[in-house]
Parts: sequence; C-alpha cells; structure tokens
Amino acid sequence: MVYPLLFPHGECGWNSAERVRVTQLQYYSYRFAVRNEFGILHSNGKFFQQYVVDAYVKTEGSRLNYLRLNKKDLRMELYEGLLDALQTEATNNGSKMGKLIILPSSFQGSPRHMQQNSMICPLS
Repeated sequence: MVYPLLFPHGECGWNSAERVRVTQLQYYSYRFAVRNEFGILHSNGKFFQQYVVDAYVKTEGSRLNYLRLNKKDLRMELYEGLLDALQTEATNNGSKMGKLIILPSSFQGSPRHMQQNSMICPLS
C-alpha cells in the first residue's frame, strides 16, 4: 500500500524485462544512492525506512535461497565430518539436532564470516 506513494509513476523494479543484468543488491544500491536532485524516495521518512527494510529482507532471502538450492555447486558435501560431529555431540547430550544449515564464510553476517574477518589481538 505504501509503494504507490513512493513510486507514483510506476517505475520498474529490479526484475524488469528491459534491464541490463544486475543483481538485486546492485539495483538497491543504485536506488538508495543520494543524488543532487530531489528524490522522492529519500524524502519520505518512515516509508523510506520500511522500503529499506523490505529491500534488505528480499535480498537476504534471495541470497539464502541461492545457497539452499545450490549446495552441490558450492561443495557443501565437504562438511559431512562437521555434521557427524554435531550429531555425536547432540546424542551425548541427549538432545535432538534440528536441520543443519551451513553458511559459507563468504556469506556476510554469518558467524564464519565474522570469525574469518576478525583479528584476535593478544593482551600485552
């Protein structure tokens, strides 16, 4: 209901037919860029904030869906040893293990990404 107020002229979305191939993230980066001329998108306060949240959720959902559907291409079978270790740990603790989802370290915001990009400095 809000988007007709943000896009009164019916601009095409990121998946329009006449577009050059861009990713969802590239499209939203372009839309959110601040320019010198007046932009109705940035001047709408909470509507703009809601649009940003919706864009973030759609982009993250798309990235997670890609990971889920392309496990073989991403060589997720290499993590079978990790799965066995987690199942053994759950059995030893008497708990049930849920569905295992392994995010690669290239997925921004995942624990493995944070660990890979953090540096532990020893105290002197």
